[in-house]
Amino acid sequence: MSISEIKRLREERKQYIERYTKELEAVKTDDRFSESYRQEKIKSISENLVNIRASYDQQIKELIRQGKYEAMNKLHRAELDGLDEKELLKKMVIDNRNFQIEQRLVEQYKDDIDTLMEMAQKEVNARSPHAPAYLNALDRLNKNAFLKPQLEALKQDYHLNTMNSLQKRYHEELQAYEQQEQEFRQETEREHFAAALGLTS
Repeated sequence: MSISEIKRLREERKQYIERYTKELEAVKTDDRFSESYRQEKIKSISENLVNIRASYDQQIKELIRQGKYEAMNKLHRAELDGLDEKELLKKMVIDNRNFQIEQRLVEQYKDDIDTLMEMAQKEVNARSPHAPAYLNALDRLNKNAFLKPQLEALKQDYHLNTMNSLQKRYHEELQAYEQQEQEFRQETEREHFAAALGLTS
C-alpha cells in the first residue's frame, strides 16, 4: 500500500471517467441513432460510469484510510523506538517530573490562565523538555473557547519541532496520505458540481 498505488488508481479512474463521459456526450449528440437505441446506450454508459466511480472510489478511500492509520501508528511508536535503556530512563524521569510540574501549575495558576499561557509560549519557544507540563496544565485549566486554537497551535508547534528523525519521516508519510485524501475529495466534489450543472453525467 503506497502513495504511488493511490495515484495510479486515481489516474486510471480519471481516464475511465473521461472516456465514458466523452462516449456519453457523443451518443447524446449523434443524430444517426434511433431514440430507443440512444436511450439504451446512454443507460449502459451511465451504468459504467456509476460502476467505475463506486469501485475506484471505494479502493482509493480504503487505501488512504489504511495508509493514514498505519502512518499514525508508526508516528506514535517512533517516539520510543530506537531509544536505548538510558534514553528511555531519561524520558521516564522527564515525564515524571513534567507530571509534578503540571500538578503545581494547575494549582498555582488556576485563576491566572493568561500568565500560564505566556509561560507556556516561552517554554515552547525554548523547546524545553518541560513544555508539555505547561501545555497539559493549560489543557486542564482552559475553559475559554477563544484560547483553544492558540493552545492547539502551541502543542502542534512544540510537537513538530521536537520530533526525532523517525517521527519526522512518519509525519511526512502521514501528510502525503492526507494530501491524497484532500486532492481526491476535491476531484469528486468537482465531478458532483459539474454533474449538478448538467455538464457531465
